[in-house]
Amino acid sequence: MTFKIPYVKAVKLIDDYRKHFLKTSPNKVPNTIGGTIKKDQILKLRGIWQASRQKNFPENFELHEGLAFWKCWNNGATIQETDFFLSFEINDGIVLEEEHTQYPDFPVLARPFEKILDTDPAETTENILSRKVTGWPKPPIYQDLIDRGNRYNEDGKVLKLSKCFQDDGPRMSSGKPYNPFPFGLFENKNTVGAEVDEFLDQKPISFYRYYFGYDPNVSVNKIRVILIGVLEDGSNWIPDTKDRVESSESIILQNSWPPM
Repeated sequence: MTFKIPYVKAVKLIDDYRKHFLKTSPNKVPNTIGGTIKKDQILKLRGIWQASRQKNFPENFELHEGLAFWKCWNNGATIQETDFFLSFEINDGIVLEEEHTQYPDFPVLARPFEKILDTDPAETTENILSRKVTGWPKPPIYQDLIDRGNRYNEDGKVLKLSKCFQDDGPRMSSGKPYNPFPFGLFENKNTVGAEVDEFLDQKPISFYRYYFGYDPNVSVNKIRVILIGVLEDGSNWIPDTKDRVESSESIILQNSWPPM
């Protein structure tokens, strides 16, 4: 199993998301197509997890070690005033389906400090991928952490925002949600060389970026997530080889599960 995808597939998924959601009327999602996460926030969470991984988990508990993300939907007065973003944590033994049985969890998660917007339908997806981090070399200081909270009465926190995604997020013409699950996983298990750690530890990277993609060929969870590393100069680390994955080049991840 592999989570790695070639650059051309990443471009196609992002382009299909733009065509399906943003170049049609009325829009079902805001024009945010991605975000930028601080590398040190993710590595700090991983350090906490590695230090506590000897904790006793319940018998037969299946640990999904890697990177988890939650889909956060903060309703606004209009769709363009709605905030749609991902929050990230290292997989830390949570039972994703049951909030009250998380073993243990992070009370604070990483969130994007920068939104990536699609404001010009004529702009190519490859040009969007060539944009540098806003304000580089001194990007603006926005909130880059978010409380987990609970699903029912803590507005503005991860679990409530993920419930809002399930309740109010984009739906197909049939009325069914594009993505019934409010989370996704990139996992080290069953990959060659622990691909998630390999991605996180790429030496030239200063930030991680995610982009939303769309896959019409799956029956559920059609909205996908693409992860790309960001170099010290604020630009995405795009591999030289575009049509296939080369082990010696930069890594792009996409095949999370449940399929995003």
